[in-house]
Amino acid sequence: MNSLWQVPLALVVGGIGIYLWSEDEHMRKLWKNLRQEVLGTMPLSVDICEVDGVTIMTLAGALVVETHQSFTDDMKQLLTKGKKTILLNLEGVKSIDDEGIARLFWAHLKVHEVAGSLKLLRPGRCVQKFFAQGRIIGYPTLESYFEVHQNYAEAVASFKDQKEIK
Repeated sequence: MNSLWQVPLALVVGGIGIYLWSEDEHMRKLWKNLRQEVLGTMPLSVDICEVDGVTIMTLAGALVVETHQSFTDDMKQLLTKGKKTILLNLEGVKSIDDEGIARLFWAHLKVHEVAGSLKLLRPGRCVQKFFAQGRIIGYPTLESYFEVHQNYAEAVASFKDQKEIK
């Protein structure tokens, strides 16, 4: 299938929310509908556990405008319960859009409001691509906002190291 749609489909599947950068309302609706068709109803699952006093949220699926509410609700519950050291495992996130990125920033701010710490573990290719695209138009890198780890044990240990420094 060699057509004009191959490039947009690849970008949509990769989780880049290009449709939202358009000023044209018709184009935004078109891209949103196209993304939903391609991704189907890919859900977002959120699993939460605790290891050595660190709350680990493992996200899998699509962190997009249609699915982000479960992540938001779970984060609010954790903060209400007084959880302040949170590690977001993003390895299973297969798609993300600008609303998903906004939710990551929202979580980062909310955790810092309660003097906590939020770090990322293994952000997948789609998250990295989103930030790489942002750099092209002048946005900062992922690492300029979040402490990012690739190793599970090191990520959990980094919270202990952080407490010892304070």
